[in-house]
Amino acid sequence: MFAFLWTIYLLMAAMGVLMWMARPAGGTLGEYRPAARALLTLVALGVAVAWPLVRLSQRMPSQPGWRVFAVDVLVVGVPVQFVLWPLALLAGWPLDVVSAVSLLMAVWTVLVGGMLAFALPGERLGHLGRGTLGRGPWMLVVLAHFLAGPIAIWLSPGSTGHFDGGPEWLHMLSPLTAVYALTGAGFSGPVAPVSNDQWWSLGGLAGIAGLWWAVALARGMTRRDPSLDPDPPSGV
Repeated sequence: MFAFLWTIYLLMAAMGVLMWMARPAGGTLGEYRPAARALLTLVALGVAVAWPLVRLSQRMPSQPGWRVFAVDVLVVGVPVQFVLWPLALLAGWPLDVVSAVSLLMAVWTVLVGGMLAFALPGERLGHLGRGTLGRGPWMLVVLAHFLAGPIAIWLSPGSTGHFDGGPEWLHMLSPLTAVYALTGAGFSGPVAPVSNDQWWSLGGLAGIAGLWWAVALARGMTRRDPSLDPDPPSGV
């Protein structure tokens, strides 16, 4: 069901772009670029907001959380790549920019999956309801990762309130700003190739994602406390 709903979300977002292109004045490369960025922003919101919101609202996984969310990463990440590559190539973006945007979305998918795997380790680590009260704060943790970059840029010296201040690496911390840092703004395309600082920033995000998965796996491998097991039926 989750895979079906995620596919519907991506299809609706893509249909929005197609409707934009179907306008009488649409169809040119310049018209396509803002729509492509808007679709990437919707995809980023789906990965970093809708996905964790759905999962944190559900019951604790009956299987180990790391196994459940490893599958989730594939369910979420693979369709995103199928949408992203044709979209970016049709927008006329250079291959290095398309590759960087693709890596950005993949890293954020893995990052959010790691946070969810740690937040929801599975029933075998405790009672079904244990940790439920902490799900709201966990959603705040995910949002803090997602919004830290834009907030820091907005508050940085020299910013005009249009997310144009701060060092280059700061723009790469969130897909909300990284997409525009990589692909340009308005009807124009990328103004420069992907810089070394931008590649290193993506590598740093990948390291953070790997750290989340490491601690999630370490938690998932711990042995269950026998005192948490329900009492067996009488006569067994």
